[in-house]
Amino acid sequence: MIAGLLGIGLAYIIYIKKTIAAESIVARFPLPYKILKNKYYVDELYLWIIHNVMDGLGKVLYWFDIYIIDGIINGIALITRGSGKTLRRTSTGQVQTYAMVFFFAIVILFMVFAFGEGQLTALNPLATLGGVK
Repeated sequence: MIAGLLGIGLAYIIYIKKTIAAESIVARFPLPYKILKNKYYVDELYLWIIHNVMDGLGKVLYWFDIYIIDGIINGIALITRGSGKTLRRTSTGQVQTYAMVFFFAIVILFMVFAFGEGQLTALNPLATLGGVK
């Protein structure tokens, strides 16, 4: 608060009372005047960061979005579309068709357990009928 009041007082003495000439302060302290006049070069720093860092990073992020992210999304859409086409052929909505597929699946499983015991026990020894040999 004291620094603010001192600044207001100094501005009053320089610009209202004109006891101290502003040009004499500029001539006496050229470097601080230049730094303060250019606002600590913050605008130039922002401009340099935007032109040199953000533009390059933006190009990299654009490439990543187009080729990686969109590629993953388009791949998922392609898989979904392909599986939808396949499932459309298998899903008829007729209970008789589902019952027939279920019946044939049970017959095939029975045949595997009855006649293909050697192949099945090679995968899992406890998979035989009854769980014992």
